[in-house]
Amino acid sequence: ESLDWFRVTALANNPLLAQVDIKKTMAEQGVKANRADLLPTFAAMGKCDIAKYQLSEYSPEWMVGVGLKWTLFDGASGHRKLKASKLVLEQVNEADLKASSDVEAGVTKYYQELMSAREQVEQLQMSLDFAAEYLRIREKGFKEGMATSTEVVDAQLNLAKVRTERLSAVYK
Repeated sequence: ESLDWFRVTALANNPLLAQVDIKKTMAEQGVKANRADLLPTFAAMGKCDIAKYQLSEYSPEWMVGVGLKWTLFDGASGHRKLKASKLVLEQVNEADLKASSDVEAGVTKYYQELMSAREQVEQLQMSLDFAAEYLRIREKGFKEGMATSTEVVDAQLNLAKVRTERLSAVYK
């Protein structure tokens, strides 16, 4: 897959980012709650008697009430709480940005390492083919008396070296 696919998948499935999103939601709710503490509280009530059986004549048939509570002076503690909750929200947003960039950087790094190792494996496969052919030629030359045993051993060692390098690259 492409690098972008891995980035999107990592950002969507990373548990650290999911935790940051939950903390972000909690911080937003904290800002809303502290903002609501600064607003007035209203209350309304009502009563209506449908049947007046055994009730006094002097009791009203209906009644309505409205209440308002608004703290005008609390020593500015409400405003300080609101500022603190906004600061927490900013910190969570910064943590979200940092975590996202860290995940993207990690994915990019590992993807580039993977592509480098893949390219190295492909190059070593060509070297392995060349070393195997070189060994075949040296063995045939040795059988016909055109090459020395040292050249054959050198070709075998070269083939073993290339195989080892290729296995190391595949492991990476």
